[in-house]
Amino acid sequence: MAKRRRRWVTVVGAVGAVVVAIFSVSLFLTEGIGGDRNRGWSEGTAEGDPSEENLVIVSSTEVIQAFRQAGLEVGESYPVEQQPGWEESSVPKTYEEGTYFGIPSLGRDSSGEGRGGRVLVFGSEGDLAAVRDYWERRNYERGAGTHIYAEGNALLQISQHLPEAQAERYAAVLREAVSPGSDSFDGTYTVQAGERLEDIAQRFGTTVEALAEANNLEPDLIFAGQELRVPQR
Repeated sequence: MAKRRRRWVTVVGAVGAVVVAIFSVSLFLTEGIGGDRNRGWSEGTAEGDPSEENLVIVSSTEVIQAFRQAGLEVGESYPVEQQPGWEESSVPKTYEEGTYFGIPSLGRDSSGEGRGGRVLVFGSEGDLAAVRDYWERRNYERGAGTHIYAEGNALLQISQHLPEAQAERYAAVLREAVSPGSDSFDGTYTVQAGERLEDIAQRFGTTVEALAEANNLEPDLIFAGQELRVPQR
């Protein structure tokens, strides 16, 4: 009976040692690999080795100011919390701060609210992913949806009513603001069919004269597909 008891104790002890070993490996993986990802974000990278990119932590207002300086269309702007219905919406509120900006040429929706976009800033990669995945899931379910771009600690969401080619211009400025030198944006605009120089000037908050001078052209002599340089305000 005593031998059986000793054998049982030996088996229990061996099992306990295995459990402790597994727990130790799990703890190492959690603190080691997971910890590195968190440090990478806090030092300014979206993921991986912080030395791979030269990311800058920006605020939403800095990004929107960069839009304006690049000659992109930006109307009124204010904190996203001031948007009617935002607090009640199902969008995950994992961001640290965010700003809504209008794009006047897109008009208003059925509720009378102006269409535009939002820039949200996050404190961690996981928090950003929660909002990005939410919008991507809605786009998938609806078969179409808003334009979504993420760079560093910032996420840009723009109304689906803005053509993708134009949305990409905002995304390019976002990348340049967060990752200086990663992309170049010269403030150009591609003329669309039926547009007049007056329409383009109004879109970007400039004048016909300024556009004509910047591009060395006569006001009425523009054509679809032509690249125009938009002077910064």
